[in-house]
Amino acid sequence: GTDRLYRSSDTGLTHTVVSQNPIGPNDSISAIGISRQNDNVRIVGTHIGGIWGTTTGSATLTNLDTGNAVPNAFIGRAVIDPNNVNTAYVTLSAFGQTNVWRTANLSSGSPTWTAAAGSGGTGLPRVPVSAFLIDPTSSNNLYAGTDIGVYTSSDSGATWTPFGTGLPRVA
Repeated sequence: GTDRLYRSSDTGLTHTVVSQNPIGPNDSISAIGISRQNDNVRIVGTHIGGIWGTTTGSATLTNLDTGNAVPNAFIGRAVIDPNNVNTAYVTLSAFGQTNVWRTANLSSGSPTWTAAAGSGGTGLPRVPVSAFLIDPTSSNNLYAGTDIGVYTSSDSGATWTPFGTGLPRVA
């Protein structure tokens, strides 16, 4: 991705634009999520916080956050649940923000995004989340790589704990 999304069906020899050109004014893609179950389900995040996508393979991506629920910050990762094409997460690479957001109705006309970063003492620190993984054997198990280490959740993001012991607090 650049300011548009490209797709290759021949291992990168040729590329086809599969989004509007450009995604948005003065905007560029910072994260791409493609469903493992259905190649037509695609989401992209942008450097200014836009979330765009399609569930039909359309070359016109639609705004997936029309209500502006997700703060407008650099999207670090866009991930579609490997077990459910209607569930997706985006992470923000920003300080002082709730940095993991989830939708369980991606295929609706206007997905509903909710914070999936816990709260209080059981939440993620408000630091950039630049890596994110959904366990393919259990969608409840999440892993977030942050600027101060890796955190894990076994309840779809309701609570988080540091992953492992003795690891340094580094990005």
